[in-house]
This record gives sequence, structure tokens and C-alpha cells, in this order.
Amino acid sequence: MYDARLRDGRPVVVYVLFEHKSRPDPHVALQLLRYMVRIWEQSRRQGLPLRPILPLVVYHGEAEWKVARSFQALVQVPAVLAPFTPQYVYWLCDLSQMPDDGLRGAILLRVTLWILKSIFSGRPPAAPACPAGVARGTGPTGDGHPVPADGDNL
Repeated sequence: MYDARLRDGRPVVVYVLFEHKSRPDPHVALQLLRYMVRIWEQSRRQGLPLRPILPLVVYHGEAEWKVARSFQALVQVPAVLAPFTPQYVYWLCDLSQMPDDGLRGAILLRVTLWILKSIFSGRPPAAPACPAGVARGTGPTGDGHPVPADGDNL
């Protein structure tokens, strides 16, 4: 969970759900929905408020990702029944399409993304640049979860 601020300045607590894929998976939206429901059920059992969940798929495979990013695309539903079908999209971070200098963030994140991006390339990867000031501190939220020091970088 991350404490952040919306662009209008309002605070928000967001759960970021990471799913790693090395091959395109046409049912990843269903898998993410199952995880999201489990997270909300656990929060309810613990007496915590249900928080928004940002589902993020980190992909680094060789094949192009051509999978629909919305859950509703999986369900063959007539338009009249669409309002009764869960609707959400996941955020895709396709490392295979990202240039090496596009990998940004704290050094541990950069190294992890660099390894994932390079694993199928068949070439030894060049080490990612580590400019000064890349690593950022973390601090606890009210519930003890770590958050980025500049919490609005979602």
C-alpha cells in the first residue's frame, strides 16, 4: 500500500498489485481480478477499509503483448448486460518495448527491471546507469507498509 496524492492534492491510499509475465497470457485480467477480490476480502476480515487497487502487469517476454488490457474484453457480453460485468483495466509495463535509458526509479527497481528486460535478449545486458539521487528513502504508512518518500510517483 502506498500513500499518495491525487493531482488535485487529495490524499489517497492505493494498493499496487504487481503481476510478472514472461509470456503473453490472454486470461491475465481474470487472474488479477481473483487477486483483487482476495485482497479486498482480507481487508474486510481485518476490519480495514477497501482501498483502490492498481493492477500492474510487468512483462518482459520475447513475443509482442497483444492481450486486451480490460477484463470486460474477456467476457462475451451483449451491450445491454455490460453494466453487470466487472469493468477494469490493468496497467501494462512492457519492458521488451522500453529503451534501456527508460528504466527509472530506485536502484533496486532499476536493476530488477534491467534484468527482466534483458533475460530473453540473448546478449549480455549493459549495466543500467545510476545517476546521483536515484535511490529514494521509504517511510511507513499508518499501517506499517513501506511507501516511496515522494509518495506521489504512482
